Amino acid sequence: MISRAAKLALLACGISLPLAAAMEPAQVYRGTAHDALFGMCLDGEQGIAVGVGGLVIESEDGGQSWSSIPPFTRSALLDVSCGEGPNLIVAQEGGIFQRDGDAFNPIDAGTDARLLAVDGNTAGLAFTVGSFGTILKSQDGGSTWEPVALDWEAILNDFVEPHLYDVIVDENGVVTIVGEFELGVRSTDGGTTWETAHIGDASLFGMNLTEDGNGFAVGQEGRV
Repeated sequence: MISRAAKLALLACGISLPLAAAMEPAQVYRGTAHDALFGMCLDGEQGIAVGVGGLVIESEDGGQSWSSIPPFTRSALLDVSCGEGPNLIVAQEGGIFQRDGDAFNPIDAGTDARLLAVDGNTAGLAFTVGSFGTILKSQDGGSTWEPVALDWEAILNDFVEPHLYDVIVDENGVVTIVGEFELGVRSTDGGTTWETAHIGDASLFGMNLTEDGNGFAVGQEGRV
């Protein structure tokens, strides 16, 4: 196996490598055996990853190197948003933390639900979603939040409140959420009205949408 240092030396000399060798992943951060990271945001040169026991690590060089931020909570941190939009971290028991300079300050969102995902845009519109159908909306970059209620009985034809696992807020205020029961719901007006995009069986845990509207969601049973 070619070492990473050897690969860099060969590339510096203009010697090309097979694609598989050049793309071999390299470890850029190592925590303790008990560390677990649950969410990550990478935007340009900025990267933030969050995890168990208030663990936060940050990169300022596009993920090449990482350093830890002094802990500000002992809660498990489950997702983070970064970039030019609001820098927010969400956690268990309704925890929301908003970045102000070098500090992440707690925000009272009025819920004790486990919050599993968060995203926002440069206009200050932000959404966080979580357990038992929890949806919260902010229009001021995460300083204040209000609950969003969907009629889950009508959507799912059942008396259940689905866990919601991921949310994306684009620059036009389009909000897309995925979760249990292969659920996809979408709002084109910043969360005022909603439409059901998809329903199935397998839970969807994560998604990625591009600016042209194409995207993928992944979940249980290898579902894509």
